[in-house]
Amino acid sequence: MMRATTRQKKGSLSRRNSVRTTLCLVFLTGFLFVSPSFPQIVVGLHASWDDDLTDEKPPKCVTSGTVAAPYFHFVVAFKPPVEAVVVDWYRVEELPEQHIPGQVQFDNPKGSYGVPSCATMLVSEPKDWSWVVFPCLPDPIVGFALHNTSYRVTVQYRYWVWVVTGDPDFPFDFVEYGPYQTSITIHVQNLVVTSSDVGKVLRWDPEKGIADTTFGYAIECAQRKPVQVTVRIYSMDGRKVYEVTEEKMCPGSYSFRWEGRVNVWEGDGYPSEGGSNIAPAGLYTFDVLVQANPYDGDRLRSGALTVEPGPVEYYGYDDGGTPEDESDDGYFYYIRWYRLYSGRDSRYGEIRLYDPDLEEVQSWVVSGLWCVEHEATDGLKAHPEGLLHGVILRVPVSVMEKAGIYRFVLHFYDDYADSYKNHLVKAMLEKNILLYPDELHIWIDIYNKTDFIDIPYWSAVEFAFKEIAKLPAIVHRDPTNGPVKEHWLGIGGAKVKYRSLDTNQQKRSKYRTVIVTALPSSDPKHWGSTDKGKFRMTPDDPALSVIFTESIANADARWHEETDWERKGYTNVIIHEITHVANDKQKHCPQSKETCIWRAEANKYVLKSWQNPISYTWKNKRFSYMSPWHDLDEINKMRATLRHEPLSP
Repeated sequence: MMRATTRQKKGSLSRRNSVRTTLCLVFLTGFLFVSPSFPQIVVGLHASWDDDLTDEKPPKCVTSGTVAAPYFHFVVAFKPPVEAVVVDWYRVEELPEQHIPGQVQFDNPKGSYGVPSCATMLVSEPKDWSWVVFPCLPDPIVGFALHNTSYRVTVQYRYWVWVVTGDPDFPFDFVEYGPYQTSITIHVQNLVVTSSDVGKVLRWDPEKGIADTTFGYAIECAQRKPVQVTVRIYSMDGRKVYEVTEEKMCPGSYSFRWEGRVNVWEGDGYPSEGGSNIAPAGLYTFDVLVQANPYDGDRLRSGALTVEPGPVEYYGYDDGGTPEDESDDGYFYYIRWYRLYSGRDSRYGEIRLYDPDLEEVQSWVVSGLWCVEHEATDGLKAHPEGLLHGVILRVPVSVMEKAGIYRFVLHFYDDYADSYKNHLVKAMLEKNILLYPDELHIWIDIYNKTDFIDIPYWSAVEFAFKEIAKLPAIVHRDPTNGPVKEHWLGIGGAKVKYRSLDTNQQKRSKYRTVIVTALPSSDPKHWGSTDKGKFRMTPDDPALSVIFTESIANADARWHEETDWERKGYTNVIIHEITHVANDKQKHCPQSKETCIWRAEANKYVLKSWQNPISYTWKNKRFSYMSPWHDLDEINKMRATLRHEPLSP
């Protein structure tokens, strides 16, 4: 509150000018034909608010402290000889620590007459005074949108006093006082919803007994009131699967548990064919919306940033520079693209890896990842129409030893803290990219040996991997038809030319792709060679397995025990080399079993029918075979590499 006192006269007005001036003044009394002593005027600048909407008490006015949804007003009380008052302008300044302060100013607001409810804050006997109230916000609903920080409200005003001049020609005149300024600083705490569990994904797999679907949230506001809270659950492809609205009291902290049920049917797949409303196993995310009235609400998640995930593919294997030490080995996976949509770049982002048991096993900070699209560490950049990124992730082999589906979760925050009431960035709804167990695609190259497609028992190659090892393996019978390439082999000491896959063949293939070719060369110990370390084993950069035809043709004649020994030799050498592609855990048979085609050096059993009896259980059925591999562990090592469940003895 500020009480005005007489100041030096700013200038008198002639009768003609005073008439003109009174057109834009608010007149407070009738003309007074008296001489002024000290003008009697009292002013107050207040924030009006209701701290509890659940009681019957009226709003109150304050000049300091914390408020919610305030309405600022400037109150003037006066007595004669004050005749008129005007507000030049009022200014509302936001005083945040998080961004550059902002302000708005409104000129010449109009006042209204009447005794305000806060009159006793200024004078003890309000009825003995005349009153005028000036608004200091353009609309009361603006108070709901104010940010949760301090505001300084300043008003500049002036007033006029009717005086006797002593001039016989102009005995009466106005004297202007001012301009004066008064201000208050108020802290605002409006309605917001927050959660320390933002970033937590909901883990749901009823068959495995996984039901980590509880999260907490807090409703914050300086004003006590009931609010409508809407909880939404989303699948990681962005579909809403569940929604419920409840009434809660604000402020307060609450916990919500999703029971894994679906009550919103968006897109295909819901409900299930059996009509069940139980959500499929997987990862889910959540959003919370709060609403007190049409102008007073908040949302937990960002509406200003979205991500569109692309595919992920196997990119290669890294032995860490220590071929004999598997503890530092890793897989490379290529998130071929994702698009960020926003008018601003993302503030922060992570990519998280979840295993088949929905446990987080690895994470990467996006700002430290190399974007192959832009050849820079700019994976947080966004654009309103979407900005494309692609990143390569190295995943330790040790965290991908479980069979099943792995999930790469994209978790990003926007950069709009300055536009939110609590000045905190918001996380978008997470999205994930599913990495399914690998398939094994085997292609035949006849560039060096045109009859190579006719000599081996290709059906036996496919049978070994598809039926005995129970792996999704395909031998493509149409020869490779892409550009001719050249590669230097370490084993065999030769350059090999081969024909790669054409575009259509690449589309038909998937991860763990290998081209098998023949080379008229020999090696006394090794009848073939596979290079996957310099290739990504993807359709556009497949591994290369080379069969040394002369090594097989020149095998010891004493080993020719079966009439089709040469064809079986080709077949078993091919199975040996493709096992290198399918097995990242072992270099060769650990026991160097004579009958095992996976042993390091060739012997007579390479030229014979399979000699290893194997039995196991798969999908509740019992299987028995004569196998090229001598024990089930070698098969399960391949299955683990390709992320399939092990076969049970």
